[in-house]
Amino acid sequence: MSALIEQLKRFNRKERFFLVGLALDKPDFALGDGFRSSLEHLLPVSIPADAFVAMDYHLEWLFAAVRGAQVGQRYSNADEFVKGNQEDIDLLVAFDEGKKAHLILLEAKGDTAWSNKQMQSKVDRLTAVFNGADSERVEPHFVFVSRRPPQHLKTGGWPPWIDVHNHLEMRVSGDLKVTRCDVEGNSNKGGEYWMIEQL
Repeated sequence: MSALIEQLKRFNRKERFFLVGLALDKPDFALGDGFRSSLEHLLPVSIPADAFVAMDYHLEWLFAAVRGAQVGQRYSNADEFVKGNQEDIDLLVAFDEGKKAHLILLEAKGDTAWSNKQMQSKVDRLTAVFNGADSERVEPHFVFVSRRPPQHLKTGGWPPWIDVHNHLEMRVSGDLKVTRCDVEGNSNKGGEYWMIEQL
């Protein structure tokens, strides 16, 4: 196991990851064969069954691991990358292939649409994570996961490894939502009423 993947594992302290593992009696996440096959169909990779998998993985953890940061060492934050916020990637899959670590970053939308504002923020931060990274040591991949492929995203200036065509369909069984509304049932953020809507 490479030092990069070992460090990725050491940063993984998201409570949801451990709660789901506890609930399913599976302390480590393992990708299903069908999911691995779907990813391999999209990306030019062969994913081992024992790939490291984490959810809600903070971008600051990713940044520190990719940069090879060491415990106790101080680093300049002149670029203000480390903001102390919880911006994350929904699912991280990492594995070694020879001397190179592949990092597959999956971003999911269950109900809401892909927005240019949110995606540009994520693209800017991910570009900062991987700019200057040794391409012989690490290769990033990005996959969109949602009911429908992203549409109307402005992708100019995005790195080529963030490609809207790398999309996996995700089925979401829920079809109800609670929304604020006015007395006539029109959606209204300041509404004095609420109702259940069927999607």
